[in-house]
Amino acid sequence: MGQLTASEGRFGYVSRHLQIALDPIWLGDLPADTFRVPSAQVQIRTVLQHAWAEFEHDIRYKGSVPEELAPDLNRRFTLAAGLLELADREFEVIRERLRERMPPRALEADPNDPRIRTEELAAFLAGQFPDSGWSRTDHYTWISGLLLELGVDSLHKLAGLLSSVDSAAITARMGYQHPPGAVRRLDDALLALYGATYLGLAGNAHRVELLKARLDKLQQGDGSGQGH
Repeated sequence: MGQLTASEGRFGYVSRHLQIALDPIWLGDLPADTFRVPSAQVQIRTVLQHAWAEFEHDIRYKGSVPEELAPDLNRRFTLAAGLLELADREFEVIRERLRERMPPRALEADPNDPRIRTEELAAFLAGQFPDSGWSRTDHYTWISGLLLELGVDSLHKLAGLLSSVDSAAITARMGYQHPPGAVRRLDDALLALYGATYLGLAGNAHRVELLKARLDKLQQGDGSGQGH
């Protein structure tokens, strides 16, 4: 990705755009003149590059940049793009190093495991809580087990569950000194939704007292956090 930008010796927008369309052969017996073959553009980029592109678009194209600030902002956008490209490369190295060290079975998802897959949950939470940092891989696996105890075994069910949650209000009530990670944000949301039921899950047996203290914070003022 970003081959054009790199070939010009500069940093900036990094993405791969694919123009896709339905092959007419799949139309079968449908008359070609009465059916318009749909097409779409798919943009592929890393999470970091997507964040850069979104922010850059909001500032440069949706906002109004004073002329006197343009040179400095252009320089800073370029600097940020270079740092993100470096970060992406380092993440690739980390991933490859882990793959080299991990046994083959550890890389393969168990088709009989009913839990939401770790990588799918991580990607979902990145979109659900875009302002939160990534959590450790084993934390995604762990909370996926808690979700299963609650009967949540798909991203569709999880999305429906979280649609009624004011996550920003929950985080504000918790009073964190530092921004919580994505798994902690989900953990708080589940605690607010299920209350005492969440405390009773087998996967939470080792931290009941800690959860009680957090539940007290959620319930202060308006009684939020009562379980199902």
